[in-house]
Amino acid sequence: MLANLFIIGKNSFIAKRFLSQKLSIFNNVFYTSSSSSSDVLALNLETPEKFNYQLINKDDIVLLFASISSPDICQNKPDLAYQINVAGTVRLIESVLKRSARIIFFSSDTVYGEAVTEVDENSPANPLGAYAMMKYSVEKEFVLQQNVKVFRLSYVYSRDDKYTSYLRNCSRNNSIAEIYHPVYRNVIFINDVIEAAVSLAFHWKEYNNQLFNICGPQLLSRLDLANLYKDRVDQKLQMKVIEPDQEYYRARPKTIHMKSLYLENLLGRKPVPISEAIKQEF
Repeated sequence: MLANLFIIGKNSFIAKRFLSQKLSIFNNVFYTSSSSSSDVLALNLETPEKFNYQLINKDDIVLLFASISSPDICQNKPDLAYQINVAGTVRLIESVLKRSARIIFFSSDTVYGEAVTEVDENSPANPLGAYAMMKYSVEKEFVLQQNVKVFRLSYVYSRDDKYTSYLRNCSRNNSIAEIYHPVYRNVIFINDVIEAAVSLAFHWKEYNNQLFNICGPQLLSRLDLANLYKDRVDQKLQMKVIEPDQEYYRARPKTIHMKSLYLENLLGRKPVPISEAIKQEF
């Protein structure tokens, strides 16, 4: 039996998947949101000092999902995004560390920048776009801090992720899906993200490294994902391929070819291929 689990950012789609999991291995599971309700604790990253940190005890696990995750919002509204993604996040982590708790900060593969050749946890960072710079700024604040681990996420796949939800809506409404191409990522199944986080909570002291690349075994484009959806879920999906303009690529890399030195060990197996994940989701 572990200590308590705190999930910061209940409304993120990964956190919502946690809601459906049996997490009886933890004493208690608490969720936070910027808007309070009967089943969540109120925590706003614009004013994180208002949170009652006395609720958090030594060796509790804190999963930090909350952020402004849209690269375009970060690019176009940098002051607002900075207050939440950097300033507020840093103050939150500092407060958690004062309670001797352990925190997994969910960062992004975009900190590697454009990566046509494979990068791993030992590769240098080269953040591209405001979102990536903000994530990397938080990482640097706590480098080598033993109670902070960093999950650099590739694109996370589920039936409810933003892109797959878009494809589903296009199918449902009989509208043409506009597929931005090329955009390549080592897409990771959401259940593997959750399993990796829980595994790390159990085996924290076995890992001296701070960084974990959380990525799937295949480099896939958005077009690949759309074709898989059409083949495995709905053959009626209509698609139109669009090549984004350079403004689009100012906020995100075209390609991030990422592998992990640690994920298989965390999972005790290879990550689930997205072709198999689609079967499980649909």
